[in-house]
Amino acid sequence: MTIPYVDGKPDAGSSTPSAGSVTLAMLANLAANSIILNNTGSPATPIAGTPAQALALIGAVPVVQPVVPYAVASRTLIAADIGALDTDTYATAVTVSLPQDSDCTAIAIGHSGEGLVLGAGTVTIAAGSGATLIKVGTAVNCAPSGSWYWRKVAANTYKIGGELS
Repeated sequence: MTIPYVDGKPDAGSSTPSAGSVTLAMLANLAANSIILNNTGSPATPIAGTPAQALALIGAVPVVQPVVPYAVASRTLIAADIGALDTDTYATAVTVSLPQDSDCTAIAIGHSGEGLVLGAGTVTIAAGSGATLIKVGTAVNCAPSGSWYWRKVAANTYKIGGELS
């Protein structure tokens, strides 16, 4: 069901629900986690739809976070790390550098990612040349089985957090 608006007020156009088509009694009897919608493509009375029906109606697709595996002693974030869960499986210490803008133009302000330490080595998060880290205290190390995150918050600047020491 769509109610168009003109100048901030409901429009009395043909897609406005008819009087009485949705009553308080109908709303009171809706199943839990339901959404009022009309997925018939006709002017039929709205139904109590499921969240899955609502997502299908608007063409939404569930998002699956990509996993990017790493087994190296040193690496710098790249475009593939944006929005991803990076897994570090190296047996000894790992350094992950966050790049300055000129070294990775694909990472824009607002982009973020996560890391998970699956190997035996501690991961140290470091600012690459020309980059700045914002963090709580001096915490930059993530121990095995720990997780951490990064978010680019300004030019050449990243906020890091998580299970850091």
